[in-house]
Amino acid sequence: MNAFDLKGPAMTLLKPLSISTVLAARDWQNPAVIDRQRLPMHAPFHGWTTIADALADADSPTRASLNGTWRFALYDRPDDVPDGWLDRDPTGATAMPVPSNWQCEGFDTPIYTNVTYPFPVDPPRVPEDNPTGVYACDFALETTWCDSGQVELCFDGVDSAFYVWCNGYFIGYAQDSRLPSFFDLGNAARAGKNRLVVVVLRWSAGSYLEDQDMWRLSGIFRDVTLHHRPANRLIQVSIEPHLTHDRSRGELHVSASIALEHPNPEVRARVALYDGQTRVGETVVSPGTPPVDANGGHDDRVIATLTVDEPALWSAEVPHLYRTVISLEDGQGQPWQVEAFDTGFRDVAIRDGVLEINGKPLLVRGVNRHEHDERRGHAVTTASMIEDIRLLKQNNFNAVRTSHYPNHPEWYRLCDRYGLYVVDEANIETHGVKPMGRLSDDPDWLPAYAARVTRMFERDAHHACVVIWSLGNESGHGANHDALYRWLKSRDPSRPVQYE
Repeated sequence: MNAFDLKGPAMTLLKPLSISTVLAARDWQNPAVIDRQRLPMHAPFHGWTTIADALADADSPTRASLNGTWRFALYDRPDDVPDGWLDRDPTGATAMPVPSNWQCEGFDTPIYTNVTYPFPVDPPRVPEDNPTGVYACDFALETTWCDSGQVELCFDGVDSAFYVWCNGYFIGYAQDSRLPSFFDLGNAARAGKNRLVVVVLRWSAGSYLEDQDMWRLSGIFRDVTLHHRPANRLIQVSIEPHLTHDRSRGELHVSASIALEHPNPEVRARVALYDGQTRVGETVVSPGTPPVDANGGHDDRVIATLTVDEPALWSAEVPHLYRTVISLEDGQGQPWQVEAFDTGFRDVAIRDGVLEINGKPLLVRGVNRHEHDERRGHAVTTASMIEDIRLLKQNNFNAVRTSHYPNHPEWYRLCDRYGLYVVDEANIETHGVKPMGRLSDDPDWLPAYAARVTRMFERDAHHACVVIWSLGNESGHGANHDALYRWLKSRDPSRPVQYE
């Protein structure tokens, strides 16, 4: 998959494939294979069915968490995994909480290292003795979820590379442990009982890009969620708040990419901006003539602009948030899908070497923060995040660098709401590969670098708290950095880009 291509098929037709057949391709040893059948990245969707629920941030009937107790077994190497997992749990399978790191649950060995890799350096190859965890869970789907639309499976974080099967059908493969991976269950999903199997490898080619100074832990360590998407649905949303030079007026630019089951001239998107429960602006827009994609579906984009006079500004001191609501509707105004995003009006600039927020010089009092819990490893909870923010605020910090990878999506929502400036850092660190910068200047690794930067942007660009993008950490300098700096500045000239 081209890492710069943000469009994907309307639906993936899946095939039943055995574990051994899929693993024989050795994708985890190939830097060019960063995913298989993974859907394009998008901002976090909740799939509300009413505007009232979206404003209230209520639970959505189109989301189902798969967090909980799964079955698990650990093998010494990928080739040891039996195909029988696709049908039933083998003898010896045990309970495993998800999310968690398996080293924190009594399996395998946790490793702390900084520059030195925990395996012989020979990129992109990793050892054949490669601890491999297999997870399985059963879940039920309602008939209405399978009759129409799309059943999307989301893994928010898996370390380091993983394969997914549903009911014996191969769903997909992904690496990059710190960003979500979305998959379409397609024709594998069925009403009633379903079986999900996930094979997780401790080491992969992607591990060469994740040489951070931290505990090396493995497994499904962030949330796993099912989403039901309607047949006519939002694919991606871009929200760009801008301020006039004197900040007396705000302009909100919203664009949304839409997948349509059939051409429908009555499709429309209602875009509204709320300040609390007060609607301060609204417009209704329709897409143009939709082109037909290779799978017979239809895709189009709607674009809307709203203005706000004398907007309340967002800052770490006063984190005032509006709420952007996008409702995809039929001709009678009945919503198919409603999404909402916290929105802050603020600007960022560097003038004469001074970082400014809303035209005022900013004294950065920041920290580097790893996602780590002394008992749960990398599986941090919302309560833990809030406690970190409380401690930071209590001690007069105002900024956080997500060292050295994108954080759990909830972290950004909390930083928006509580008020912290965030340097959002790509999951790239290679300082253990010599000479320094070797991978950063190797075009064979550009797709992997690009995916980690562009997908971070697509997930997080709507957050007011994100004031600086970071290309990663301690990976030397090379043409891959130059290409991605240019890409970021072309997509988002409003934020500075840093790299250390």
